[in-house]
Amino acid sequence: FSAIGYDACYLLKLAIEAAGTVEHAAVNEELHKISGYQGALALYEAEEDGDMFNTINIVKVDNGVYTKVA
Repeated sequence: FSAIGYDACYLLKLAIEAAGTVEHAAVNEELHKISGYQGALALYEAEEDGDMFNTINIVKVDNGVYTKVA
């Protein structure tokens, strides 16, 4: 779960930096613009309604070879 928390904090950091303020409306607007952020856990995209969508890959390692499972 620590990777999820790390990603959430870093997404917030990016939004605050882009907004140039910690004012709620400005930060929220910047969060809605995030696209293609590769975090520790997943690749994140903000959807039109503001929900954050992420893609997580599950892989199997067999003799040092990574194979995508899902």
